[in-house]
Amino acid sequence: PGFEEQIVGKNIGEEFDVTVTFPEDYHAEELKGKEAVFHCKLNGLQFNELPVLDDDFAKDVSEFDTLDEYKADIKAKLQENHNKQADAQVEEQIIKALCEKLEADIPEAMYENETENFVRDYDNRLRMQGLDLATYFKYTGMDLDTLRQNMSPDAERQVKTRLALETIAKLEGIVASEEEIEEEYARLAEAYKMEVEKIKEAVAADAIAEDLKVKKAIDLVKEKAVITEAAPAADSSAADQHCHTMPLSWISRAAVLVIFGSISRGLFPSRILFPPVSYCKPYLSFRRLHYGTCNYRHRTNQPRRTGL
Repeated sequence: PGFEEQIVGKNIGEEFDVTVTFPEDYHAEELKGKEAVFHCKLNGLQFNELPVLDDDFAKDVSEFDTLDEYKADIKAKLQENHNKQADAQVEEQIIKALCEKLEADIPEAMYENETENFVRDYDNRLRMQGLDLATYFKYTGMDLDTLRQNMSPDAERQVKTRLALETIAKLEGIVASEEEIEEEYARLAEAYKMEVEKIKEAVAADAIAEDLKVKKAIDLVKEKAVITEAAPAADSSAADQHCHTMPLSWISRAAVLVIFGSISRGLFPSRILFPPVSYCKPYLSFRRLHYGTCNYRHRTNQPRRTGL
């Protein structure tokens, strides 16, 4: 305290002493309450000069001709971002409620394999940054078992979410049209800067269709859910301030189909960067493809070929 005040009035190039006393609660024990003298030289003065907010400013920093147009655009974008965040929070809570209501005899192997895929996902992302799991463990002190334990809850939720949504899609007769599949191929081609035909060679149409159906199922659940605002609790986040109700017929029928039908059909979710895998035979066969993405090869932007 008092350091800045003693610099006021000094000129550039001037040398001077500043005397201060460290506070009693200073973090360094040996300096608490001690007086210190700093010999200083003022090398320069800098300050921020803010521009005038007018139409000329708007023209310089945006594509708009007036400040009012620029402000309106900023406001619209902020509102759009807030709406997206709110939608994401609602979707998160709906999926949470869906998983809580789901009753199914899901083999433990499904959770274990999904956890392994989470680990593989993380390893792939590290490799894209020039690292790997071994290096990550070295610097964090973590090991593979700890990483698996940390990822296990999310992996279990992923399993339940996909199985429930696939079942709802089947119950409601949700399908993906040829036009929607072609649109998704075009979107992927644009996202990865590749030709559409190359994407089609890498990603099977039935895999695209299954993920589109799951996305539609999410949209349907959001549409049918009853959403009410709840008073925020002192220890709750904004994402927990909603209550959701879904048709119980979906849940009860989903439980039966998950046990006797959906598992044997060989459909399962994927996550970004996961390679296609078949496992747990003869009981289960999963197709890996994350909606809206392609799987990466290590350190390339080429999608990995899919297939069971």
